[in-house]
Amino acid sequence: MSLKLPLPPGFFQCPPLSSEENARYMEIAKQSVQDLVAKARIKDGPVKWTMLSNECDLKVYKGEGHGTTANSDIHCATMETVGHLDEVMRLYRTDTTEQAKEYVQRFSRALVDTITLYTILPRHPDRPNNCIQIKWFVAKSPFDGLVTKRDFCLLESDLEFEVNGKRAWVRAYKSVDLACVPDLRQTLNLIRGYQYDMGHVFIESDRPGYLDMTYLADMDVKGIVPDWANDQAVIQWCRNLSDIDRFLREDRLSGSPFLRPDQLCPLSMRKRCYLCQKRFGPLRKKSNCAKCGEVLCHKCNKVWQVKVNGTAAMVKCCFPCSLKGSSIAIGVGAGPSKGHLVRNANEGEDVITLHSDPASPQWGAESTFDGSASHCTSDDQSNYSESMAGSYYRQVVPPYYSATPPSSSGSSGMHLNHPRYQQPRTPAWSTSSSSQKVPHSPTRDPIILE
Repeated sequence: MSLKLPLPPGFFQCPPLSSEENARYMEIAKQSVQDLVAKARIKDGPVKWTMLSNECDLKVYKGEGHGTTANSDIHCATMETVGHLDEVMRLYRTDTTEQAKEYVQRFSRALVDTITLYTILPRHPDRPNNCIQIKWFVAKSPFDGLVTKRDFCLLESDLEFEVNGKRAWVRAYKSVDLACVPDLRQTLNLIRGYQYDMGHVFIESDRPGYLDMTYLADMDVKGIVPDWANDQAVIQWCRNLSDIDRFLREDRLSGSPFLRPDQLCPLSMRKRCYLCQKRFGPLRKKSNCAKCGEVLCHKCNKVWQVKVNGTAAMVKCCFPCSLKGSSIAIGVGAGPSKGHLVRNANEGEDVITLHSDPASPQWGAESTFDGSASHCTSDDQSNYSESMAGSYYRQVVPPYYSATPPSSSGSSGMHLNHPRYQQPRTPAWSTSSSSQKVPHSPTRDPIILE
């Protein structure tokens, strides 16, 4: 029987590690995290960086010369996103092989398969965000089919600590050699690559509610790969920072209820997009945001993959709503999204209709933007960044409406829903409120990295 990916969880037969081996991997993990944080500094770091790609918020750099060895290249990507450190750590929770495979499926841009081999440092209630494991990964190139897939045997180190007084979390990778993970070139046509320092650094930004994300790749892909193909492959891997931003938004949307169809603003009430204020027409279709209920164009109202009752579903929500935490739920507390599948009569496609509290809705997303000018000239907000939508959203100050609830009085029992004007409310996720604190993990002494 021929082998094919993904491999079954028990494919590699790994014997237990001795206490000496476990301690050695612990030391390697700590050093790996320190090296990654040092190399990831764009300014005043050990690596001199040259910009390779600038895609609005995502910037990709290449280190001058070579990486750790003469055959390795070093690349780095940076991006700022709206979010909290705890959101990122939940997103990257991959303790079991099942969780790791789900992670690979979500981050399928560069990853193909993974198997957890050893747990060196299990999570502890005092340090729930620290974990060290050894895993096997398979990665692919953007030119998959022309460039052979690479596999890696990696020491994966998740550690929470402080960098210059700021809360941070790192996921670092470093290749290790295990006799129980043999070369798979003959059986699966995989070339064993080597990662010297690779991974993500997440640090709380100077701006409250923001994160600075850095991705570093210092590796030798082995085999014969042209420099241009290697650069394109690494740029593709670096774009997972944009994926992280999108996944954080989808997780936020999944964590709170959605509006019912009868709570949405009627499409006929809006002639312009609520966000960008462009007029609707044959090439600019209108649709509702399932969170705030407003009417938007297709560029401002993106389709997100969320979970409803534990099942994946495609739901349209505007960009401002995707930035908010679960506290924005209208009339209800945070909780899993609920709903059922219905037919969209306007667009002829299956969508999820989601249920929320029967209280009257407040149409219109509440701004969480700072109004900073965008460096992008296109109105396509596919990068989902605050800078892409902020300058548009601050210019839009329409009144907030809600559907009048049915009256219990009256002999006929008939009632017409007439929208009424309401003053804008204070943003639920406002960073100006001193009482709103960034959520922290259980109390514990942080690790200080010099």
